[in-house]
Amino acid sequence: MPDTFQPIGLGDRVKDPITGFSGIVTSVTTWLHGRIRIGVQAEKLTDGKPVEDRYFDQSQLVLVKAGVHKPMVLQVGPAPEPIARRSNGGPAREAAGFRR
Repeated sequence: MPDTFQPIGLGDRVKDPITGFSGIVTSVTTWLHGRIRIGVQAEKLTDGKPVEDRYFDQSQLVLVKAGVHKPMVLQVGPAPEPIARRSNGGPAREAAGFRR
């Protein structure tokens, strides 16, 4: 295990020295009280099928190689302008004198 902290990000190759499980980081989750869990997807298939993601504490993983896969980052653009609705010519829903 390294003596210094190594930040782990999406797309990095990591290994768990306890179980020997290794793969690519697919998710990083920060919990309410600061606990960071990292989802790792194995790069190899088992019996022709992908292995399910496994989740580890960040402190348990060792960074093997950074930036193996570049994560897709979605950007949020400005909201479109609202379209003013035109009247269809029918009566108003709550015209003058409307009672419930």
